[in-house]
Amino acid sequence: MKRLCALAAVLAAALAATPALSAGPAPFKTGRYIGKTSQGFSISFSLRYIKTCGGREQLKLCLMQTGHLKISAKCSDGKTNTNPHIDIVQIAVGKSGVVTRASGIELISWRVKVRRNGTLAGSMSYKGTALYNESVTCKSGKVSFTAKVVK
Repeated sequence: MKRLCALAAVLAAALAATPALSAGPAPFKTGRYIGKTSQGFSISFSLRYIKTCGGREQLKLCLMQTGHLKISAKCSDGKTNTNPHIDIVQIAVGKSGVVTRASGIELISWRVKVRRNGTLAGSMSYKGTALYNESVTCKSGKVSFTAKVVK
């Protein structure tokens, strides 16, 4: 009986120390995510663990843009600017999976939710000057997007 209790105690300690069996949430799926914006443009990201993400020296889950992103913005002169510079570079992804960023002289805002099922969804907006004339202002409004991991 003492041997059975000792074996049960050792087994319980081993199970408690095993991270794969812990009650925490499943990890995010790493790889290349491909999708579309609400304006019909292609969008792609890479989600992976790297040592440096956004200047921090530690292993981080990092969301990186893998292609040039297009967004269409209506301008004050009635024209449409279809290629303002949109670049999120690298954003560290925390436990919640939600990342946000606003940057640049021109206002570019991002919100991305990485889901544990291999999808991500988010929105972006652009407000700035036209590439063809700096006295013309352009706004995209909210542009949503979704993507799935393709590995």
